[in-house]
Amino acid sequence: MQVLAQRLTYLVWWRASLPVIGIPLNATALKGIDSLLAIVQMPSGMPVATMAVDGAKNAALFAVQIGAAFNKDLKKQYQQYRKDMAEKVLADNAELQGAIKL
Repeated sequence: MQVLAQRLTYLVWWRASLPVIGIPLNATALKGIDSLLAIVQMPSGMPVATMAVDGAKNAALFAVQIGAAFNKDLKKQYQQYRKDMAEKVLADNAELQGAIKL
């Protein structure tokens, strides 16, 4: 699987002139660590952004951040997403704090 991950990443990098985001998958007995190492060890001159094992959501958000650097509407939507996420975390924390008060 490690060889497949490295070759696939290389193929995408070679064919695309766009940023490449590598997402190692938990598909082997090594729980994706082999894929992670294959992607982060791409040869010099082949930059690949590497996410966590099974980190597709973060990869998507990273791609949105790249696009937001050049698109004002996308930037506003991403800023709103981050604001909504922060508000949810604060609300969840307040709920948990209320539940554990003695």
